[in-house]
Amino acid sequence: MEAMNETTSLQNRPTKKRCLPSIDAWLRPIAVRMLARYDDPRDVQKFLVEKQKRPVPIESVRWYSQSPAYAEIFNKERQKFLNDLSVIPAAQKSVRLTRAEELYREAKEKDNNKECRELLYYMKSEMDEVKGGINLTMNQYNILSDKEIGEKIRRIKSRIVQMTKEDKADVSNGTVS
Repeated sequence: MEAMNETTSLQNRPTKKRCLPSIDAWLRPIAVRMLARYDDPRDVQKFLVEKQKRPVPIESVRWYSQSPAYAEIFNKERQKFLNDLSVIPAAQKSVRLTRAEELYREAKEKDNNKECRELLYYMKSEMDEVKGGINLTMNQYNILSDKEIGEKIRRIKSRIVQMTKEDKADVSNGTVS
């Protein structure tokens, strides 16, 4: 009852900073971590409402991303997130290009020339960002799984050994006898 009077009474109404933390104490660090990982504040708000079983103002959620009291947690989580972008598939250029290639094939099947041009331009711009003159060659290995590539390597090595025996090649010095 005392908490109810504090929030409803105008003379005892807390300052803006004190009234914003309407998020349960145990959920605050979780909310800060979610915001540090660039989660949408509305998604964080939905999560908090679900956990607390009461409304949470969006301003309260946003406040925690800038709160000095939670700056250390926020900064550590943001740095951890940015350092670990490799686990996000879309952060990988090869994944983005593969997905764009799939979309290109679909657009081509539908004779959507405008979308095909846009996708080709996008893929070119992705490749233009590559420094050092890397030449990406699309070949049969791009569609194989790790297991299939391993099997292909095993067969190639086996074939080399077989050819070596058949041709009596001297592999040690690189000559064929």
